[in-house]
Amino acid sequence: MPANQALPLQKARSLYTPCLSFGRKIMDENQPKVFGIMGYPLAHSLSPLLHNRIYEAMGQKAVYKKFETRNPKACLDQIKALGVKGLCVTIPYKERVLSYLDTLHPSALEIGAVNTILNQEGRLVGYNTDGPGALRAIKEVMDLKGSSCLVVGAGGAARAVAISLRKEGARLYITNRSPENGLRLARDVQGTYLGLEALKGMELDLVVQATSLGMYPNMDAWPFDPEILKAKVVMEVIYNPLETKFLRRAKELGAKVILGYKMFVYQAMLQIRLFLGQDPPLELMEGITQEALLHHESPK
Repeated sequence: MPANQALPLQKARSLYTPCLSFGRKIMDENQPKVFGIMGYPLAHSLSPLLHNRIYEAMGQKAVYKKFETRNPKACLDQIKALGVKGLCVTIPYKERVLSYLDTLHPSALEIGAVNTILNQEGRLVGYNTDGPGALRAIKEVMDLKGSSCLVVGAGGAARAVAISLRKEGARLYITNRSPENGLRLARDVQGTYLGLEALKGMELDLVVQATSLGMYPNMDAWPFDPEILKAKVVMEVIYNPLETKFLRRAKELGAKVILGYKMFVYQAMLQIRLFLGQDPPLELMEGITQEALLHHESPK
């Protein structure tokens, strides 16, 4: 399967549970611990396949489900009441859930976005592993101190990446299709907001594409043609497809690229550590993810 072809992940009944309909069996102590992912839509998500394979490899009595919802508050109320142990949070709720949680870990408080929730005896605690996951992927290929970095987007993932880059001493630029949100993020990270016209001819050490544009199934979308600027390194936060149109074009132009699955695996590793109190096998996580995306097959 070509690298730019996406994996049309199926909503298997055993892994797909619409919020507000998942019953009281979760509370039964004889049942596996239940974790999951909340967002809308979730057709693109590889998380249930990855987590369930890793739980099995670790010998854990646990299961990971999709909680697809348009009403995150009601979903969280149900999750709290029924004893779901933890949740991953994805688009479009990483910022919206902040006001629905009982408390925030410093990782989420600093970033202002949540991608992980722990249910601690009925108290929902929000964390953020996106920032550390992104940094690990980036620092494998470059030094960030003093580097010039453009973050494309202003949502939860963009915020996590931008704040993490700022802490590493990078000079930050933000661009976003909504100037209001972009200006707000630029202000929060002591960066500079730039419209698309201002990007033309710009030379940058790093560009991070942190929007959902180009994600399966809308793979022809991108925020702009990378040809308008010169970047040494380009990173994508989208992992499905393995190589987005934006990343493919950047590679054609000579940039070193960081595939989105790297950040996905690293942040998922930290989530599993929070959920289970153990470090998962990272090499196996990478292998499962690559196999699923490259070979158009769901892990069994």
